[in-house]
Amino acid sequence: MSRPLRYTVILALVGVLAALAAVSGWRYARASAPVNGPIILLSIDALRADRLPAYGYAAGRTAAIDALAKDGVVFERAYAHVPQTLPSHAGLLTGRLPFEHGVRDSVGFVMNDSERSLAEMLGDRGYATAGVVSSFLLRKDTGIGQGFTLFDTGAREPETGPPLVRDGDDAERVAERWFDSAGTTRAFLFLHIADPMAEDGATTYDARVTKADQSVGRLVRYLKEHQLYDQSTIVLVSDHGQGLGEQGEAGHGLLLNDDVLHTPLIVKQAAGAGAGRRVSTPVQQIDIVPTILDLAKAPVPG
Repeated sequence: MSRPLRYTVILALVGVLAALAAVSGWRYARASAPVNGPIILLSIDALRADRLPAYGYAAGRTAAIDALAKDGVVFERAYAHVPQTLPSHAGLLTGRLPFEHGVRDSVGFVMNDSERSLAEMLGDRGYATAGVVSSFLLRKDTGIGQGFTLFDTGAREPETGPPLVRDGDDAERVAERWFDSAGTTRAFLFLHIADPMAEDGATTYDARVTKADQSVGRLVRYLKEHQLYDQSTIVLVSDHGQGLGEQGEAGHGLLLNDDVLHTPLIVKQAAGAGAGRRVSTPVQQIDIVPTILDLAKAPVPG
């Protein structure tokens, strides 16, 4: 082979290898690209899994959650670590157990500043962050709002009686206004709806669950109207369930059984990935942080 021809062949091989490397790199970049649409952690307080049609409850009226279940992955055996609002949400937002994050009760405990919240971890990845909560139990001075650029409680300290709970539609409207002002689809929203927890002698538990579902429906409609739903990752969960008297407890916080520990978990992924799938493997609340970080291709803390 003459020298000029040899050089031509070498240059051609280099060009082919460079092209293959570029294609491989592009494929890898696509495979490892983070979720760029909104990530929404939607917590419905005191929602029992067994009071949802998606979990076999025929009498339930939760059209929005039912539709979300069809579009997402339903985890049939998801469990809370503690049947109380503040410590449970501390676990949901840190991926750590109560004895690790230090919040063991809804009263008298504050989350340590040294904890790294999901909002901080996603904020480091360029996400706009907002937390919108509906219960005085999750007020800002509990530390639960650390890392959020916006943390809206909509509640004030009560003079007497139980902690205030605001209407789920009011909280959802705050979330809509934040999305309108965020200026980016790379956004993380923690939305807490507390309608099932609100004690009202004039309504039944199922009616309060239906009321919460209507707020979920409002959020989904907003996302669809703004062409955000398909690219959104929505994780619907509850902090704990609710005793309705079957096990001797009307409420939550004392007993440990399926009524208060078995919670719904539905993960609707961007572009409909995994839609309609059901998972029977047991999962727990502290799995949610690393799952969201994995979807966002963010590093998971040790």
